[in-house]
Amino acid sequence: MLLGAHVSTAGGVRNAPPRARQIGASAAQIFTKQPNRWAEVVIGDAEVEAFRAAVDEHELRYLCAHDSYLINLATADPILRDRSFASFRSELARANRLQLQAVVTHPGNATDGNP
Repeated sequence: MLLGAHVSTAGGVRNAPPRARQIGASAAQIFTKQPNRWAEVVIGDAEVEAFRAAVDEHELRYLCAHDSYLINLATADPILRDRSFASFRSELARANRLQLQAVVTHPGNATDGNP
């Protein structure tokens, strides 16, 4: 059985695995960027390597990302939709780069009044 929690990445994603193990977790969910901002981040090679080493060192078995709260893939607004899809693609790319097993997303809601 896996037991996990959302853990902080303050100071870099490399800090999440020890925080997860500190609370007895074998799984963790992280944000790969600030969840309430559109600004995208690039996670450098050194940070990726340090993160993967920390995952191995702390024997985490399952890791996932939670994407930005701003993403709304279901919106009828073309500007928000384009921005949302671009941000979602960036999230998937960061998760892939970090070798995470999943990305948690909420598709959003239609903003044109239709269910």
